[in-house]
This record gives sequence, C-alpha cells and structure tokens, in this order.
Amino acid sequence: MTLDTMLPIGLLPQKNAGRIKRLAQITSRLMVRRHFLLPLLLCGLCPYWTVLPIQAVQAAPRWEAFSGSPFGVGQVTVNIDHEQSEVAVDDQHFTVAGDKGRVLYPVLRETPVRRFLRRLLEVKTPIANTVTIYFLFQGNQPLELRTYAPTEQVVRITPRQNQRGHQRLLDRWWSEYSGRWNRLQGDAEYPMVVENFLTATLARRLNKVLPESPARILPWRKKQQETVWDELFASERYLLRTDREILQGLKQTDEPPAPPELKRPVTGNQTATGNQSASGKLSLTGHALPNPIAWSPPSYPDTGTPGTPLAEMPLDEIPVETIATHVPEECFYLRFGTFRNYLWFRDLNKKWQGNLQNMIMRRGIVAAAAQRVQQQLALRETVLAKILGPQIIADVALVGLDPYLDQGAAIGILFEAHNSFLLEQDLVSKRREALHKFPEATETNLTVAGHEVSLIATPNGQVRSFYAQDGDYHLVTTSRSLVARFYRAAGNSRSLAMADGFRHARRQLPLERNDAVFAYVSSEFLQQFCSPALRIQQRRRVRKEREVKLMELSRYAANAEGVSGQDLSALIDAGLLPPGFGNHNDNGGTRAGTEDGRRPWIDSSKPLFDRAPIQRVTTGEIAAFRTFSAKLRQEVGQLPPLAVGIRRVSNTESGGRKGEYETMVADLLLPYMTGFKFGSWIDNLGEASTQQLAPVTGDVASMEVILNIPVPLIGGEKQPHHLFGGLRDYRSPLAIERGELVPAAGLPELIRGYLGAWPRPGVLEIFGARTTDSATGMQKVGDQLWQMQQDPFVLLSFKPEVIEQVLSQLALEETRRAAQIRVRIDSLADKKLAPTINALGYMRSRETSLAASRLMNTLANQLRVPGPDCRALAEKLVDGKFVCPLGGEYQLVEGPGQRLSWGSTGITEANRFLLDAIPTEFQLPLLEWFQGLHGDLRVVDQELTVHLEIDLSASAVPK
Repeated sequence: MTLDTMLPIGLLPQKNAGRIKRLAQITSRLMVRRHFLLPLLLCGLCPYWTVLPIQAVQAAPRWEAFSGSPFGVGQVTVNIDHEQSEVAVDDQHFTVAGDKGRVLYPVLRETPVRRFLRRLLEVKTPIANTVTIYFLFQGNQPLELRTYAPTEQVVRITPRQNQRGHQRLLDRWWSEYSGRWNRLQGDAEYPMVVENFLTATLARRLNKVLPESPARILPWRKKQQETVWDELFASERYLLRTDREILQGLKQTDEPPAPPELKRPVTGNQTATGNQSASGKLSLTGHALPNPIAWSPPSYPDTGTPGTPLAEMPLDEIPVETIATHVPEECFYLRFGTFRNYLWFRDLNKKWQGNLQNMIMRRGIVAAAAQRVQQQLALRETVLAKILGPQIIADVALVGLDPYLDQGAAIGILFEAHNSFLLEQDLVSKRREALHKFPEATETNLTVAGHEVSLIATPNGQVRSFYAQDGDYHLVTTSRSLVARFYRAAGNSRSLAMADGFRHARRQLPLERNDAVFAYVSSEFLQQFCSPALRIQQRRRVRKEREVKLMELSRYAANAEGVSGQDLSALIDAGLLPPGFGNHNDNGGTRAGTEDGRRPWIDSSKPLFDRAPIQRVTTGEIAAFRTFSAKLRQEVGQLPPLAVGIRRVSNTESGGRKGEYETMVADLLLPYMTGFKFGSWIDNLGEASTQQLAPVTGDVASMEVILNIPVPLIGGEKQPHHLFGGLRDYRSPLAIERGELVPAAGLPELIRGYLGAWPRPGVLEIFGARTTDSATGMQKVGDQLWQMQQDPFVLLSFKPEVIEQVLSQLALEETRRAAQIRVRIDSLADKKLAPTINALGYMRSRETSLAASRLMNTLANQLRVPGPDCRALAEKLVDGKFVCPLGGEYQLVEGPGQRLSWGSTGITEANRFLLDAIPTEFQLPLLEWFQGLHGDLRVVDQELTVHLEIDLSASAVPK
C-alpha cells in the first residue's frame, strides 16, 4: 500500500486534493529510496493538512489581541491581494502599523517546512493567499491596524484581558521574532545589527531566552560557528555577540570569577612581572594580568627548496631589501618595491572599491575605515606626485602593529628615498594642506626615542599624522608607538630584516622575483596580538565603541515607544539599556564620560598601542582571556608566519596574446607549521608528485588530489592514490521558479562531470567503483552512475558519453612543480556554462542589493525611523556606504498600497519582489576579466606552499 492510497483525498478541498495527492506520490517514491528528506516531509504533513481546509475558505481578516504589561500582543491574518500573490512572503513590504504609533515590533509568521512544501507542490501563493503577522502594542484601547500584505488593509481590533491568552500569544510572537533573528544569522549579505539589538533587548525585558540554532539548519547546510579568529580580528560575528552580552547586562565583572590565587589584588608598590602593556609599562591597582600564552620557539630549516639559487645559503646571508631594516619585527609588512607598484596596487583597490572580492562579485558596502586612515595620515596625492614619485622614491611599504582599521589602527607608510630632500619637501607640503583643510588641526613638535617628530592632529582624531625621518627613510603614521619602534628597529637586531622567519621567507620568495606586492605577517605580530594586556585592552575598546551604537539605537527605540527623555538614565529606566550600561571598572573605576550628556565618549581614533597602560584587571577579564587562550590552543595551536608574493607577468613573458591580458602569479608560504592546527585533511595527503594529468579538452574546471587515506564506511586501510575530477562545458538545466533559480532536471542532467582515480579507486569505492584484472567496458554502478576502466585509470560519471569523451584523453605528464593538489579553470566568458554562472551571479547580486534596502526598511518598520533618514542611519550603523552591486541608486519608491519604501533602481520592475528574469544587460564582473587559472598546493617538511597563476584581461587591472 502506498501513501497516496492511504490519504483521505476526498475529504480535502478540491483545489488542494491534486497537490496533496502529488505530494503523496512523491513521498512514496522517497520511502522506497529511503531518501534523507523523508523525516522532513512527514514532519511537515500534519500542520499542512490542518491549515489548508481552514484557510482555503477564510475570506475576512482574522485577529486576536490581548492587552498586558509591558506590552499587549496580537496577531492578524489577512488576505493577499490576488494581483500581488507572487510577492515573496519574507519581503519587508509585509508589515503592520497602528494608530498613534501604538503598534511595535511586527514579525511575519514563516515556517520553513511549509515553505519547502509549497515549492514541492508548485503552490505559487503563500499559504492559500493569506499571511499572519504578530505584533506588540501599547495600551488597552481599541486599535485601528493598517496591514500591508503588501497592499494596505484596515483592520479594527478590540484587545481582551486574559492573562493566559496573553502569555500564549506572546510566546508565539517571541517564537517568530527570535526565529527570524536566528535565520538571519545564516544570511552573509544582510547586516543584522538592528534585529540583533532589538532581539537581545526584548529578551531581557520580557525575560525570554535567545534560541540557539542547530549545528545544521538543513541537512546540507552547516551553521557558521564563531571561531577564535573572529575575536582576534573583531569580525562582525564577534561584534554582534558583544552587543548581545552588553544588552543582556553581562558586564566584565559579571563573568566567571578568577581562581583563588588571583583574588589577592596587587597593591602599593607591588608589580606584576612579565605583564607589560603595548607601551612597555604597566602599573596595576587591581588583579595581576593573567600569564601570557606559552609559545614554542620557531625553528627554520638550514636549507631551502632544492634547485633554487638560495637553497644552500645560510639564513644570515640571505639577501633582503634595505627598507626592512627599519621595520619592527612585530609589524605586518606590505612591500611594493617601487613607487609605480604602489600606485598600481592603490589604483587596483580603487577600481574595485577598496575590496578585491568585488572582482568576483560586487559587494554592497564600501567600508569607510580605509578612507578615514588616508585622511588621518594627511597624504593627499597629486597628479605631479604620480609623475615625480618614481624619481624621488626608491621603495614603499605599508606597515602596522594591528589590523583594526575601523577602530583606529597603528598603521603607517614607510618610504625609502632616492632624494630625501625632495621627498621631505613633498610630504611637508601635503601636511600643510591638511592644516588649511582642517581649521582645528595643529602641528606639534615632539621628541620620540631621541628624535624630533612632527605631529599634525585634530582634537576629534580626523587627522592624526606623525612624520618621522631617519636618513633616507621617511615614516608617516597614525601611531607614536610605531614611531618609537621605527627608530629602535634601525639600531638593533629587532628589525624584520634580521628575523629568521623573514629571511627564510625571502629564501623561498627571493628578491629577484621582483614582486609587485610582497606581504609578510610575522609570528611576533600575531603573538603580540594574543598577549594578555593587548587582548584586554582591545576587548575594552570594542565594548566601549559598541556601546555608542547601541545607545544610538536605543534612542530610536525610545522614540518609537514614546519614552520621554533621551539621556542615559531615562533609557535605562525604560529598559532599553541594561542597568550599569556605560560603567567600566577599568582606569580607576570611573564611568565612561558623556558628550553633552547624550552619548558615551570614547576616542576611537587613537590606536590601541598609543592608549594609556592598563591600570586594573577585573576577574571577568582574566576569565575571558583564559577562555580565549584555551580556544586558541584548541583551534589553532601555534601561530606560524605567513608570506605572500604577487608578481605581474607581461604578455610577452607569459606567451599570451599581446594587449589582451596579463598574468598575475601569486605564491603563498606558511614556512613553519609545527604545532599549527591546519586541519585533519593535511594528514590525509600523500607524497607530493611531479606527475599530473594532461589537460582534457572540453573541461571547464578540473582538480586532482594525491591522497593516502582510509576508505570510509567499508573498513579499508590507507590507500595511496590520485583522485581527480572535472566539470564539462554544457548548458545547465536551471530555471526560475517562484523567485529562485532551481534545477529543471534531475542530478544526472544537472551535473555534467566526472570523477576518476589512479592507480586504484581509493575513495571512489564509496560510490561502488571497482577495478578488475581486465577492462570490461562500460558498467552500471548503482542507480545513476556509470563506470569504465582503462589502466591505470577508473572513471565514474552520470553520463556514459562523458566517460567516452574523457577516458580516451587521459594521460600523465611531468611538471617541474611537485604538489599534492592541482586545479585548473578555463576562461568562462565563451562557455556554455556562462549564462548559468551569470544567472547565479545576478541572483546573488540582487540579494546583496536587497539586503541594503531591507536594512533601511527595517529601521522604518521596527524603529519607526522617518523614511528619508533611514539610509544615513543604516550607513552609520555599518560604518560604510551602500553601493548597489547592480549599478543602481537607492531611493524611496512607492510600493503596493502607496507605501514608501527603500529600493534600488538597479533592480528591474519585473524583479522587484521576486526574481523573474535575468536582465540581458547584466554581466558578472568575473566573466568580464577572468581568462583562466591554474595552481597547486604542496605540503612538504612542515611547510605549505600555494602557487596560483591567474590570467586577467585588461579591464581588471589599472593601466
């Protein structure tokens, strides 16, 4: 008996009977195949059957509302206008508002299982043409709701007094409200700063618990977990978690207490040994700093890669650039070699809006941090500087003590001069221009490390530019501490040029390469990041800076709720900020100051290394550092240095077609890996080999990996073998259905490719691949796969014709670079796959564009920010400028029901609510410039190297 014969189809409404029967038939087939989606389908059936008969006959809006404290709660179910039935139900146009601003924090009901079933059943309208919106409200008087679904409908509601009903409906509202916040965490494009603030605040006010999403949201989609790198580099994920901790009232002193031996404070003239801050001194009036992390001393091999000119040369004799003698070893280092290379790199960043990810797919936010640093340094470039720069500047390097550009980094530009007099005159003239441009700026002469240094600065930190000179070396930086280290590096062995790690990197990536960009991140740079003093200082700075944004959001929430007063005490009394907000026990236990009584005052422009040394450490800070260090040991282990060299190869050198493209050659080196937890996959790699597969005609992309891995699931021992695969050029059967690109055919048609192995099947045995003593021709493997053997190769594919096309071309060839992983990607623009790649790119670009307008509309819907003010506030919250990846402008436009909302002119009318068609004029940036790639990865003797050669068209790089 099948499931479709068991269902009482005759009892269902006629319009849904066919759909349910089709679902039953599909489910029956899945039961036979034991498909992994069966539990998901069965879980979704019962609520779907109960909803359909009720809602199919419902015409008038339905509502339920209960008054209560601090908020009443209600829900309303309204019909969707038939003409708007294709509008996506999670669009920001579905909302509700009330008279006199009494309605707050609306949320649309959304059930992922039902959404999945609607797609499976080809239901084009959201749940029988109705939507349900939950909301909170103030007062107990009758409400006149204006619902937008998306056209406006008016519903009159009289709340009831019922405590149990209020609690029941409040729980439903919270389930949907917190569930939306949880789902947004998986949206990489959407800045969820508003939802994060409101959900954490409402959880505290209503005594609710924030949900934790499962490790896997769907069977094929893994939740992104926060790692130690998020905290180390202050990622958006870490900042949002910090916001939640602050809003939930978790102060630094509220964290787990320190062990008993640390509870005795340091008093009087006592000092804590080995606990210096970034400035070198630390006077403690509270707990001692926790012990620093114990790092293993690095060691480097006596010889380099065999066959290279510097292979046998001792480290202390390896040639290095002279500019590195003035760079402290604890700095990151980005060296350009010539002024022309510096201009090329700067113009490349400018061309792609300061983010090279835009070369693949345009992003939606241009960060303001880089522009702030440039303004702080007071280094405006002129046309004359472009012409004369190469004549007076021999070398250029970007150096810094930390990467926190958005929080005030200790960063600078170091010049090596051909003509110091002319360079000094040019830099001084630029600094004079800054004095005229910023009336509040003043110039001060300081003595740092025994040298006279000029400082031009404004009180608010818009300009903060130190100028230091040592012979032919000129440093312009935002940090006094970096100036002091610059002078010290020139006079002792603590310079980058004398470090063994740097010299080993230069042995592998020698000067003779003439790299356009050479980047080096030392172990010392990473390790100082992880010192107790710097981690605690950075944590304090992040918390104080996040408080500024949270206080601003709380003021808008106060306006929305009608709270009188905008000062800190009024916001705390209203519950919009937790008690103790803004209190800090550091720096003598003083409260964070206020600027006109309206916002906590912090100096975000001063680098971390220039701030006052730590005076007191709380038990919570000690516990937080120990948690960080334990996580670092667990996830990372040791911190190796990293070196990257990028050189430009002209058309004539690479044998390319003149004037059409150039090749960018990039080499990455992790020269010291002992104790570094790179991942278990490293242990499964076999020995590097100089043998590789020859290119296969008709492949768009191919990859091969040398493995020495046990075959899972079948009890096999480790098998050394080469695994390879390729993607053929074909027209992918994708279609647009209900606003998304979906497969229009089964898996055999969707993926036109192959997998192979030699000299034994290895991991292909999982799919049923086997080798025989003699070739047996084409064989069926399972339900959908085919296999064919031709010594030493065995090949699998969904398509027999793919095997026939590929197997005859398989051949081995020698290459000069030994590697375990190799990859090739051909030019994509002229391929049959290009329309599919372009369509996927448009879908993602459209989502990115919508993410910006969704944030602006969320400010209006959730915090009732006036529409015209939403963009400016949204850009302030993300610390950047929204740029539509489709080339449009964000504008307030009139939507269904004459309601104004934000949207981009780059999205066509047909695609405004749902993706309907790929515009013919859209071109993914990747397809315009990408001409091909091949590369390899090698792990030998605890050293990892990656080599990439990327062909770029002239449109990708500046001239």
